[in-house]
Amino acid sequence: MKDEQTICHKVTDSIEKLEVAMKTSKLDVLSLAQTLHKIRKQAQKMEDGLKGRKKIMKRAGLEAEYQVIKKKLSVPEGVNEIYREEEEEVTENKIEFEFIIKREGKLVYKQKAYAGVVCVVEKIEDINEDGQITGRTQKFTFGNPMMTWFAFDQLKLSIEARGLEIMESIKEAVKNKKFASSKLRNKIINSTNKKE
Repeated sequence: MKDEQTICHKVTDSIEKLEVAMKTSKLDVLSLAQTLHKIRKQAQKMEDGLKGRKKIMKRAGLEAEYQVIKKKLSVPEGVNEIYREEEEEVTENKIEFEFIIKREGKLVYKQKAYAGVVCVVEKIEDINEDGQITGRTQKFTFGNPMMTWFAFDQLKLSIEARGLEIMESIKEAVKNKKFASSKLRNKIINSTNKKE
């Protein structure tokens, strides 16, 4: 698959190798070093490309306009003050958060919490041929490190079976080239982002 060549895939692979090392106390240092070296080389090419793009944009007089548009796109809709902060807020102090969830306008959850792991998909922007999704999310972890880890562990347990089901359906869709059709991809994206 093409996504095996992305930096994100290589970082995920490196994290998985470290997780295995933590569980088994065995680390394939050479393999990890090679993956990290590939990440560095690919990241350097990306940085060089971005610098080149910026020079061209400045020369064409488009850089200032691009920065204004980029800034507008980075501000999420609705009430959202966490996007300005770091994605992680791990603290020894007990900080209280209140979560309110509504389904079609009806309150379905309201609870105070002192630790947690949250990821909300706000918008899907694209799906490539390999089923790799890009979009806007908000990720937030908070609370005592041990309690945050407990929250993450419980989340992992709750979605393990569903994750396998999802991966199988994505694998089937890629195999049948369903994401190769821009019409079908747009239909999926539009139905996911649909707001009534």
